[in-house]
Amino acid sequence: MRLPTLLVALLCLPVAAALPSLQAPAPTAVPAGYAPPVDLLPAEVAARVHGVFDQGTWIGKTPGAWLGWAQQQVAPQAERGPGADLVPAVERVYDAVGAQASPAQVAQLAARADALDPRVAAAFAPLVAVVAQAYAEQALVPAQLDFSSPTGQFLPLDAAAASVARGARVLAAVSAFRADVAALQLQADVPGFADPLGLVVLGGTAADTFVPDGLLADPVLLADLGGDDVDLTSSGGACPLTVQNNWATCNGLALSVRVDLAGNDVYHSVGDRQVAQGAGGFGGLGILVDEAGNDQYVIDDHVTQGSFLQYYITGSSQGAGEAGVGFLVDAAGNDQYRFNLDSHGDDAFAQGQGYGGVGGFGMLLDAGGNDLYDTEVRCDNGVAASNTFCGLYTDAVALYPGVAILLDLGGDDVTHAVDVAPDEDYYAQSFAAFGGLTIQVDASGNDVYYASATSTQGGPELNCAYGTAEYAGALAIFIDGAGADSYYDETVSPSGGPSTMAEGFSVASGSLFWDVSGVDVHSMAAFGNSPLISGRGSVEPGRGPGYGVTETYGIYLDTGGADTYYDVDGTPNRVVTHIATIGGNDRNWGGVPQYFGGTDLRNFYGIGIDRNLVPG
Repeated sequence: MRLPTLLVALLCLPVAAALPSLQAPAPTAVPAGYAPPVDLLPAEVAARVHGVFDQGTWIGKTPGAWLGWAQQQVAPQAERGPGADLVPAVERVYDAVGAQASPAQVAQLAARADALDPRVAAAFAPLVAVVAQAYAEQALVPAQLDFSSPTGQFLPLDAAAASVARGARVLAAVSAFRADVAALQLQADVPGFADPLGLVVLGGTAADTFVPDGLLADPVLLADLGGDDVDLTSSGGACPLTVQNNWATCNGLALSVRVDLAGNDVYHSVGDRQVAQGAGGFGGLGILVDEAGNDQYVIDDHVTQGSFLQYYITGSSQGAGEAGVGFLVDAAGNDQYRFNLDSHGDDAFAQGQGYGGVGGFGMLLDAGGNDLYDTEVRCDNGVAASNTFCGLYTDAVALYPGVAILLDLGGDDVTHAVDVAPDEDYYAQSFAAFGGLTIQVDASGNDVYYASATSTQGGPELNCAYGTAEYAGALAIFIDGAGADSYYDETVSPSGGPSTMAEGFSVASGSLFWDVSGVDVHSMAAFGNSPLISGRGSVEPGRGPGYGVTETYGIYLDTGGADTYYDVDGTPNRVVTHIATIGGNDRNWGGVPQYFGGTDLRNFYGIGIDRNLVPG
């Protein structure tokens, strides 16, 4: 197959721009990256890396095809919906939802549409019509889930693929809406529109505050023309079911679309087990697109009732799909993505910022700017006898053959994720398990990656990050392009057995970690009794059904810059510095890197392969 331009540049060009093909919507420009010289990637290594992107399919696409497709969704080709007047388009939304409007409400709808600038109405109506059609189609998906059986809770493959394609169709209609509104050159005092049932809302050019107050609490479509807005709705969160065991707080929507064209906006969702900010749960499709501005996306999840449930279902936010599909696309600006979760005495899990679970799909695309991806999980046991189990699954995490993508096209970014709990469960920053596929790419910039997991009373603890995969043929891909980057990963456990696994480590799966260029700092640490550090092209053999990966391998590539490595294991009172082993148990290309005072004075790569994995 034909590889996406990103991969062709990374693997084939002898010099210059590895990542310029990642284009963002104008006026955002993507800084040029650097391709590794060919002589740093021997043919056998290059062939294997090519193979990573060609192998297997997840929700109908190879990893390379998913990466190329994701690039296109940052600025999709504009596709206008069928010509329609605003009133009939809104009535199609009513029909799709099954809502009944009274004669008085129908008259009120017509009056409000007449009061809207006709040019704006003409631009908005095609988007409304596309959303109405997409809702009618998506509403058929939840019935395909069967909560009476564990496997029935998985989103079926064909339903997942159709939902993703449906979401892409909506993104294309959003692109057309953006272009049509931009051509109008609107003034700063254009008013908005809201239908009487609160299902279709259009904010004006001034600053607005949006609150959940419609027929279904959240709108089916909420668009905004401009202004520094505060959005307290689900902001493109769709969850059509109310599950008996209160796994998530659902709003009854099969589809929810949030679009903002301009302004420094704040999206803030507060609740218990939410589905919000471009997220779909239990057959839902959620979409959030913000075209411009320095924006803040904030989730404050306060769990008041919960337990350890099948497949860790809690609720998902910020470009996430839990047996559903979610898109979060931010086209420009210095943005903040914050996910805060706290629990007192109950198990809880933060899932977001590019997360796909239980057959679902989640994607977060950020086209540029100096961004912050921050997750804080803070749990206490409430009572002495409790062992609260709190998990952190953010920044490109895929489980139970889901697909997760986090793509950042430029800027000096910080990815910071901390989990503190009596018994922590930490998997973040490009992690895949149980047949999932995750892809995390940062095209350029001086980036900081920080992963910290602390157990306050639990047993052996794990911390997996930066391109790690475990069990049943999963695949994790992590690529950072140009820039001087910093990686830190630590695990702390007072009860012993803290294990830190990062940067191209896998168990019965496949993983790729690639830092393309820059003077970088790599650190892994484990504190407690019997600490363990694993990674950088190392593997552990195992068995699994082998969804897409039929051998165990871990690939670590650093192809530019004199890098520094600080790996620490020991207790807080006795720290011992050592260098982790590079390479795998069967083959090791390039040898163990040469260290001089903790500094790598030459480029190196490590590839670990276990050829004895038996699918079954």
